[in-house]
Amino acid sequence: MDPNMHNNMPNRPGPDSLHRAFYILAAILLIFNPNTSATITGDKELLRLIANAYQNNIDKIVSWKGKAQIHDYTTNGAFNNESYDNRTIDHSVEFVYDKAIAAARWNWDVKSDTLKRGPSQSVNPDLYFKNTMIMGSRSYTHGPIFPDPILPDVTPRPSTLVIRSSHDEKPKMLSVDFHPMYYFRLVEDDIVERLMFYYENAENAALSDGSINRNNNIVVFETKAGNSINRFTFDLSLGGNLISYYAEDPITKVEYGFEYQSVKGAFIPKHFAYENTNNRHDPPRIYKREVEFLESALNEPIPRAEFEFEKLGIAPGDTIIDTLMGLEYQYKSLSNPMLDTFLEPAEQVIAHDGNADQFIHTEITNPPKPDELQTTEKTETQKVVSNSFPVNYIYIAIGALLATALLFLLVKALPARKKRHV
Repeated sequence: MDPNMHNNMPNRPGPDSLHRAFYILAAILLIFNPNTSATITGDKELLRLIANAYQNNIDKIVSWKGKAQIHDYTTNGAFNNESYDNRTIDHSVEFVYDKAIAAARWNWDVKSDTLKRGPSQSVNPDLYFKNTMIMGSRSYTHGPIFPDPILPDVTPRPSTLVIRSSHDEKPKMLSVDFHPMYYFRLVEDDIVERLMFYYENAENAALSDGSINRNNNIVVFETKAGNSINRFTFDLSLGGNLISYYAEDPITKVEYGFEYQSVKGAFIPKHFAYENTNNRHDPPRIYKREVEFLESALNEPIPRAEFEFEKLGIAPGDTIIDTLMGLEYQYKSLSNPMLDTFLEPAEQVIAHDGNADQFIHTEITNPPKPDELQTTEKTETQKVVSNSFPVNYIYIAIGALLATALLFLLVKALPARKKRHV
C-alpha cells in the first residue's frame, strides 16, 4: 500500500484557498484600514436574498442516501518522487446522512489509478479505501494506517479503525472524504456566512471592491483585491444554489461548476466539476475532479443499522485505536461491559420513539477512565497510545507566530497617512 495514497489522491497543486484567504484579508482590513475607498456596488439586499434562499434549501434536507462516481485527472504531477505527464484515478462512494442524529457515513474505494510517463503507462496496484463515519462528537475512520503525526508510535498496518473527535475532522469536497453536505460549502467556507458578512459590511469603505447584479434568476457576486478576483454565480430558480465559482490570482486559477436535481422539494447536486491551474509549475500543473451523484434518495427514514461499525467494513478482531481514550484494542475481543459501551458507533445512545423523524438522545456523561477499563483477556494490541497534546501545542504556537507575522506585514504594507498642512 503506497503511503502517498493516505493523502489526496492526485498531487493537487497547492491549497485552493484563494477565496478563504481573501475572506480573512477583508476582515483584517476592516480593522486596520478604515479609510480606504472601496465598497460593494449594486443592490446589497440581493446578498441577503441569496443567503436566505441558500439556507432554506439546506434546511429542507433531513436525510440523504446515495452513491457517487468520482474521476480525478492531474497533469504534470509527481508520484513517489517521480514526475508524470498525467494521472487518472477513478473512485466510487456510497454515502448516507441523517440530520436528526447529526450523523454521516461514507465508504470510499479507489477503483483504478493509472499514471502516464511519456509513451509508457503504469497501473498503481495499491488501491486505497477509506470508510468514515461522523456521529455526534466522534469520528470513525476505517482504512490503511500510515505514519501519522497524531499517532507517532503506531505501526503501519493494512486496516485499522481510528476514533477521533469529530471537531478534528474537516471533510472537503476535494479530498478522500465525502460528507455530502459539504457540497453546499466551498472547501471549508460557509457560503451563507460569507454572503451575510458582505451584506453587513456592504457600506463599509474598508471592504474590498465588489459588485452584485441580478439578471432574471441569475445573481452574480464578485469581489476584487489587488490582482485577485472571486466570482460567485447563484441561481434563484435552483434554491439559490451556487452554480459556478471562479477565482484567479497571478499564480492560481480555480473554477467550480454545479448541476442540481430537484428531489422532494429540495435541490441537491447532480454533477460537480472542479479545475485548478497552478502556474508555479512549468508547464502549469492542472488538477480536475468530476463527481456524478447517483441513486440519491432524500428525506427517507434511515435505518439505525446504517451507522453500525460493520458498515465501515470492520470485523471482529480488527484493531481499534481510540485517540480520545488513549487505547488500542481489538474489536469485539473484550468482555468488560464498561468498554463495550464505547464500542457503540456513537457517544450517544439513541432511542427511537416510533416516529421516523424523531429521536431521543441520551449523553454518556460519566465515561469510565482508562485505568477502570479492566479486561479478562489482554493481547499485545491492547496498549496505551501516546498522547498527542504536545504535538498540538507546537502547532498552535507555530500558528500564533505566523498569524502575528502576517498582521505585522499587513500593517507595514498599509500606505502611511499624509500629514495635513494648516
